Amino acid sequence: MSNGGIVSQRLTQLLVAPLIVGLVFTLPVRADDHLVSSSDISTRLADAASMRQADLSTLRSFLASPTAQQAAKLVGTDSAGLQSRLAHLGDSEARDLANRARALTADPVASGLSGGQITLIVVGGVLLLVLLTWALYAANDPYNPYYPY
Repeated sequence: MSNGGIVSQRLTQLLVAPLIVGLVFTLPVRADDHLVSSSDISTRLADAASMRQADLSTLRSFLASPTAQQAAKLVGTDSAGLQSRLAHLGDSEARDLANRARALTADPVASGLSGGQITLIVVGGVLLLVLLTWALYAANDPYNPYYPY
């Protein structure tokens, strides 16, 4: 046998020997030995399922509201189409959207500006534009005693 064959065989023995020892001396482990008991797992899964159902119920009732239907029309969709897509949300997405829906239901003003607020903003903008125009005209008026020569 050549020198390369002996090295190859020796290297294989060195790599395979720890694997064989590990397989021979493994400790028997039963399938029911876990860090978390099966009753805890069942409880957590049931809690997660009930939380998801509560979140989806909140989203369905929110999407059925007239405000949500009007907003859906503004973006070019219908609330029935949105409700059909709720089942595809992940747990964290459903939780986040349900929390936002609860916040908007509790404080509708947080959802956007009212008509009166928009009117005040427009009137304020027009007044600001008029004042700026007047100030620029006054600054460029040669008969103004503060005109920069």
